[in-house]
Amino acid sequence: MHDGVELKLELSPDDVGRFRRHRVLRSLARGKPTTKRLRTAYFDVPDLALHNNGIALRVRSDGRRHVQSVKTTAPAAPGDGGADHEAEVDGPAPELDRIENRRLASFIARVKRSSTLTRVFETDVRRRVLPVRIGDAEIDVSLDVGDFTAGERSLPICEAGLALRSGRPERLYDLALALHETLPFRLEQRSKTARGFHLMTGEAPAPMRARRVALDARMTVRQAFTLATRACLDQLCANERVVLESEDPEGVHQMRVALRRLRAHVGAFGKAIDPQAGCFLKDRCRWIHEALGPAREWDVLLIDALRSMELASPDDAAICAMREHAEAMRRDAYAAARRAIGESCYTGLVLQADAWLDNGRWAGQSDDGASAPADRPVGAVATGILDKRAGQLRRIVGEATGLSDRDLHVARIRAKKLRYAAEALR
Repeated sequence: MHDGVELKLELSPDDVGRFRRHRVLRSLARGKPTTKRLRTAYFDVPDLALHNNGIALRVRSDGRRHVQSVKTTAPAAPGDGGADHEAEVDGPAPELDRIENRRLASFIARVKRSSTLTRVFETDVRRRVLPVRIGDAEIDVSLDVGDFTAGERSLPICEAGLALRSGRPERLYDLALALHETLPFRLEQRSKTARGFHLMTGEAPAPMRARRVALDARMTVRQAFTLATRACLDQLCANERVVLESEDPEGVHQMRVALRRLRAHVGAFGKAIDPQAGCFLKDRCRWIHEALGPAREWDVLLIDALRSMELASPDDAAICAMREHAEAMRRDAYAAARRAIGESCYTGLVLQADAWLDNGRWAGQSDDGASAPADRPVGAVATGILDKRAGQLRRIVGEATGLSDRDLHVARIRAKKLRYAAEALR
């Protein structure tokens, strides 16, 4: 969601004035705000060879000063993966001879020789920066208001940034949570580079499935829970835009999977988790999971049941009428799901969970002075977690051959909890 030193907050244009005058920022300010206009042009070739190889080439103009930046956004990118190479240039056009990393410069020059390097999109923002101090941390609070432009397409920019200059990263979360108490915003997961390329290509955001997490039996429960839960949070956030900007049913489905996995991890590692943190995570996850439920249910009805009925009886007027009604209900359910993602309750879940994963305050403490449960090796508790989950499933299924609908539903939920724990611990 962030690189460890910055958080980005997406604001409504109507809330810009409230943000600038916010009492928290005014009380923490350590100087006057500065304002400047920044124009940034992003360059690539028509087939986007640089972008496809994890390279972003841009030139930012601040008055008469021009700074060229080459970001390598993928680990396997030519040059140093994940690095940022900056140099002043004479004008708003790229100057490849100013790139000190020769391997990276050579790759870009080779791409340029085979095609034409052109401006693919640009941003034009007015940036206001206010220095603040919270605890031991110095933070620059920026406010960007402007636009993306890619050919005939444009998109507004209205976002705040909390960038750490010194001190502990957890102070960024303290500040964001203090702002969140009275100011609505969403956490912006994507870089301006990614957003600009999405605008230029017009591609809908793609759903993301759960990624595998590599645990080691020698890890502590603290390390294992953090890795497994971070993967859930990444999956949840990556699918927000799919729900907000497309009709792809996998967006809602994958968000619900991420929430179920997160709740399952909290339950599985329950003894190591602070009770207050555990209740918060489970309650908030349950709320958004239920808010997304109707959209998923109408998707399943339309994709599975109704499609099978239509194939069996293609000319049945009643089935056609049912589809029309179901599609209308699905539209309403998706509108409700999008409103839920925009709720402060959802943003609070993501922000607080991310803060806890970074600072470790989700972990419970030992009552008797012994080492905390979170500090035990995960290999020592994994078997107990799986045995407990398997036992819960066996108790509802047993030797029964004719379970009621309710018992089948409970068995299905318990089987999923066992599956999620097994997948996390394999």
